[in-house]
This record gives sequence, structure tokens and C-alpha cells, in this order.
Amino acid sequence: MGFSMRFGSFFFVSLFFLVLAACSVNTTPDVSGSGPVTILGDTGGNPYEYAALHAELKASGRQVRLGGCNSACTMLTSLPNACLIRGTRFGFHASNLNGRFNALSAEYLTPVIRQRFLSTWGKSREMTKLTAEEMVALDPALKLCNAML
Repeated sequence: MGFSMRFGSFFFVSLFFLVLAACSVNTTPDVSGSGPVTILGDTGGNPYEYAALHAELKASGRQVRLGGCNSACTMLTSLPNACLIRGTRFGFHASNLNGRFNALSAEYLTPVIRQRFLSTWGKSREMTKLTAEEMVALDPALKLCNAML
């Protein structure tokens, strides 16, 4: 077997394991420790992982400060101890994979936000962005964070 054939085989096997590892990476933010949790600039990820994170944070009772949160991360806005950081944006869009993710994501939104997501925002793959202030104006069940915690 020549060098180029061995290198080619090694390359494809390495690429396979790299892709496999990337697919198994948890996309949710690390919330280990105690005390308040601050999540900034989160681009989202797998809605099932965010559903599990939602359950973990809800059970912990910890304060959750959200800012710059898109896609599946917006599922965390309905946590009872969540607040939205002023001046940050929250993005909603249709699932990139399939409609069942839209339904799962919607389950974790407040009723007002859920209705808007299912009727409008969740129908387009283009991101609909709202500021924290716009989110609270649309749904007073959501809260803005105090300036300093």
C-alpha cells in the first residue's frame, strides 16, 4: 500500500471521528456552579438540549440573566427566575431541521410569545429579532433585569 493510499485512509478515518465528535457536543451553555447564571450571546442549538437545561435551571431556582439569545436559547425566557438584559436582542426563526422542533421550542415559551412564534416568527427561517424591551412590552409576563445583581 502506497503512502498516498495510507494517508488518504487515515485522513478519511480522522475526518469521520472529527465529525462524530462534533455531532455529540452539547450546544447549551455551561451553568455549573451556584449563584446567578448569566447567558450572553447564545446562538442556540438543539431544542432537546435546551429543554433539559430549562428543567435543570427551573429545578435549581437560580436567577437566570439572558442577553443576546437566539433560536433554541429563547426557550429559557419562560423560566420563572429569568430576566432579560436591557439592550440585548432575542431571535426567533423556523427550525432548520423540521417542524417538530418548532412545536418543542414553542412549549417552552410564554403563552403570548408562543402564539406569536407559531403564527409568524416560526414560519420563516429568517431571524426575527426583538430587544429585551420589545419582548417585555409584547409580553409583560417577561421581566427586565435590574441594572446590577
